[in-house]
Amino acid sequence: MNIVYIDYVIVFVMLPAIVIAVSMSSWISRSMSFEREVYDWISPDLYIVPLVLASIVCVLVSAGTLYEIIVTTLAGTKSSAESKVGRLLLCFSAYTNTKKVFDTRQLPGQLPFLDGLRVLSALWIILGHMDFYGNVIASIGNRSEHDVRDQEWWFFIIEPYDLAVDTFLVLGGFLVSHVFLKQLKKRDGHFTGKDLALNYLHRYCRLTPVYLATLLIYLPFDKGCRSYWWTNLLYINNYFMEPEQQCTGSSWYLGVDMQLYIMAPALILLLYKKPKYGIFINVFLVVLSWACNQDPLNTVGIQLGCVNPFFWTPARMGPYVIGILLAYLLFRISSKIPNIRRTKVWMLVGWAINAALTLV
Repeated sequence: MNIVYIDYVIVFVMLPAIVIAVSMSSWISRSMSFEREVYDWISPDLYIVPLVLASIVCVLVSAGTLYEIIVTTLAGTKSSAESKVGRLLLCFSAYTNTKKVFDTRQLPGQLPFLDGLRVLSALWIILGHMDFYGNVIASIGNRSEHDVRDQEWWFFIIEPYDLAVDTFLVLGGFLVSHVFLKQLKKRDGHFTGKDLALNYLHRYCRLTPVYLATLLIYLPFDKGCRSYWWTNLLYINNYFMEPEQQCTGSSWYLGVDMQLYIMAPALILLLYKKPKYGIFINVFLVVLSWACNQDPLNTVGIQLGCVNPFFWTPARMGPYVIGILLAYLLFRISSKIPNIRRTKVWMLVGWAINAALTLV
């Protein structure tokens, strides 16, 4: 059922995209001006670390793949694969991991409609960044054409692409709250400091290795990485957004997401044990975040400590907390069996309201 609805959404998204593609000839830039930037290359000795790490990964992937093919497939013995060493090697198997990546089966408890939201939001962000970097920054000599294009009727699809980031923040808060509330229900509300520390450790270990590898790739090309790499590993880089401080421009989101993840358990636990207080605190945080983003001159934001509203966590926590509240609402009503016909009616009403708000 969800797949059908997503197909309809994709159709309605692609039709405007086709119209936009046909109209692009009226505003696309005709002259480009670039200047070569001379990089201050680092010492070749510093390349040893990323090269060694890349070599280790290649060896592990090759060993894991060969192990699975020879031991478990050709020999047909599963006892070796069940050993600790076998399970460790299988973690790096390209064959197993490729199957997992392309596996479309849905596990119990999954929410498949979220996948459609992720895809559409990601495409929206990519489209917006292509416009920003390709036609706003690069096309310095064609500002008049850019201004004319801004008046096109379809430009409202591209212009507010930063709202797609809020979609990911809502999904992040929703999923964290959804999983955490189910754990609390199974444990009858018990959650120890050890459990919390393990959750934080798991999150850090899941994100940081690949993140670190990405930073090492950027290191030779980005001066900010050489001086401020530690802010990325501590996930506070969203407070260091000056051009000379940035390591990777889009990594600010990981900093915001990690800080909100650290804050989330307290808000969710309060919702579970003291619903009235929990709802009040969560709504207050949403209003606080809204205040950080309201004043065009950001005087309110400065007073609240939100000097850079787009990147700082206090100004970005509103959508995340809304996601937490949505998961709590789902948790409270999940025990009720909905009327299918009534559910379809409410779904259509929701789509209509969403479309109307999008066009405003």
